[in-house]
Formats: sequence, structure tokens, C-alpha cells
Amino acid sequence: MHDHEHQGGQNDEHDHDHDHDPLAAQKGESSYGWLWIVGIIVVVAIALFFLQRNVPQDADVVDGDEAADEVAVDPLRAQPLGVYDLNAPSAVPPSSFAAIDWVVSTEGEDQTVESTYIVWGLESLADLESGVEDAYPNKAEEDLGDENAIPGKFETNIKAPESGMIYFRAVADVGGELYWTDEQSVLVKSK
Repeated sequence: MHDHEHQGGQNDEHDHDHDHDPLAAQKGESSYGWLWIVGIIVVVAIALFFLQRNVPQDADVVDGDEAADEVAVDPLRAQPLGVYDLNAPSAVPPSSFAAIDWVVSTEGEDQTVESTYIVWGLESLADLESGVEDAYPNKAEEDLGDENAIPGKFETNIKAPESGMIYFRAVADVGGELYWTDEQSVLVKSK
């Protein structure tokens, strides 16, 4: 019979306080290895999240859809050469600025616009079919700088008078030909 009580002394063949496992933390130390793994997973997840924005989405493609083989049409090239999508606020306070933007579009090859601007006045000239560029008393030009390639979107500001209505059109000169929008208006009203 062998009655042996384990007391953890120095003569034990196997002393657990002195086991040395290289992957286990030593007494008085803590192991942060698992934090590194979690950190790497978080970094990879964030990178994948931001990279997915650059992947083209085919949400409109349906199997067997004939349009699926067509290349997406640039909305700025969706219309023939001309001036489109004239946008402005419906009303502005007196002496403020009305921000106006418009698109000069082309279906074909890229071109350049010699100038594009807003003509405006306080009287309607909606029935005018020619001479639009000189008929209105005011002109707000878009400073093109080096950005005169079309198709493109342009914008400018008009300083509102004290009261009344502002009537305006967008005009573009492309290769000596003038193109313009229908007349629109902005109401100048006190708050």
C-alpha cells in the first residue's frame, strides 16, 4: 500500500508551479495574443467595408434582361447637345443670392464650351425664340477656368433685388452655336 500525500514540495516529479508552456502566460504576466487576433479581424472588416464601395453594383441587372449587356449611359450624355436641368430655388429673401445650376450635355464626343452663363431680368421674356443672349439686361457668367469640357454641370449666383420676380435662362456657346433653356423664375419675398 502506498499512501502518498501530494504536498507540492521540491521533491515532486511534477511541480505545476514550474511547468513551462511557451504559449501560456508566466506568473505575473498577462497574455494579449487574443487581442492581436481580434484587432486584425477588425482591421480586415473595416478594409472590406470601405473597399466594397468601389465595386460596381449590378442591382438593375436581371437574368435574361436584354439591357443587361448595355453599358450604363452617363446622365450628362443622355440628351443631345444643349442646355438642360436648370435648377434654382423657388424663392429667396431680398438682397440674398440665388444659386443656379445647369447642365450642358452632349451625346457624342467630348467637346468644349466657349462660354456658359445665366441671362436674367425682372421682366419675363418667355416667348422669346431668338436673341436670348442679348435680350435680358443682366448676365451672370460661369467662370470656366480650365473646366470648359462638356458634358458638364455649371453653377453661378444671382444677387436678388429688394422685391419682385427674377426671370432667367441658361445659355451656352458651343462651337459658335448658342443653346439655351426655357425661362424660369425665382420669387423674391421677405421672410
